[in-house]
Amino acid sequence: MLVSCSSEVRKKIEQSPPKEETTVDSNLKTFEGQENIVLLLLPLTGNKKTLGESILNTCVLAASEMRNINFFALDIADPSIEKSQIYDFRNKKPKMVIGPIFSRDTKQFGAIFSNVPILTFSNNSEVNSDHVFACGISPQDEIRTLLDYARIQGNCNFLAILPEGELGDQLIEIMKKELEKNNDGENLEILRYSSISTNDATEYARNSGRKIVFVVDPIVKISELNEVFTLNSVALSNADAWNGVIFAFVDNPEQREFIQKYYSVFGKNPSILDMIGYDIMNVAKQSIESRVSSIEGDYNGSLGAFSVKKKEGLRRDLKVFRLENGQKIELSSKINIENDKIDE
Repeated sequence: MLVSCSSEVRKKIEQSPPKEETTVDSNLKTFEGQENIVLLLLPLTGNKKTLGESILNTCVLAASEMRNINFFALDIADPSIEKSQIYDFRNKKPKMVIGPIFSRDTKQFGAIFSNVPILTFSNNSEVNSDHVFACGISPQDEIRTLLDYARIQGNCNFLAILPEGELGDQLIEIMKKELEKNNDGENLEILRYSSISTNDATEYARNSGRKIVFVVDPIVKISELNEVFTLNSVALSNADAWNGVIFAFVDNPEQREFIQKYYSVFGKNPSILDMIGYDIMNVAKQSIESRVSSIEGDYNGSLGAFSVKKKEGLRRDLKVFRLENGQKIELSSKINIENDKIDE
């Protein structure tokens, strides 16, 4: 399935992003005579359909502000697509590829589009190369920023209360790795749970003597503890439940402008992936319009200032915030962070 994101989309964006669906074979001819082609690789069917369509909407919104760039989305979840057809798309010489979302797909398509810049939504640094750039935000980005903030405050003394399972394992591995970089590994205490009451978790945290508690579930009474850290996706999911929590994020005029624009079109706030998609689209716009030979450089977008570098992907500037009465209150100046591996 091929979805055109070009001129017709621009005409209709304010009503509803159109999706002109046709077969792959019949639409390879759509590329004939086209210049400045950008190919979007997204899952538009299957169990990841909702995720892919949300990102596509964001890309359509960005495309509505661009001229002389032709965007086409390929449904990489479509089982009818054959590998030979993917090579046909490559032979049309797109200027850039945006997507896929996940690292395993990125590695596959990175090998096919070996001479094309690929801006992937993956946050796995292992996919970075001379032409593949990991653009996702990983928990490692956030945790590194929060730990740097804690060191500046002289509070390197942590208790992580995390659920049993893959997410908890992943976050503990990240925290240990980052603390050991500064020989602070002994300053981390860990409590795992399958279920725990708010009173029990809060009492344990209070009696531990640790200055900072890191959680990803609303299982502690934040107002009764010194400082509580979490991930931005958790904090911003329910402002009432997370009042007083500290997290790493970005807040700038570009982000507020994008959120308002997105809400006016789709009637809801954008996700982090949507913001990443919007910023990636603007990288495509700037690099193609300026006719530069490389997409490496410095940019500014809805997720703040960032740079794109070969073999490094994206580097972003995150800030530390406290959530107070539904508002993000900045606690720190920007801290530069670099994407690192965390699988999907």
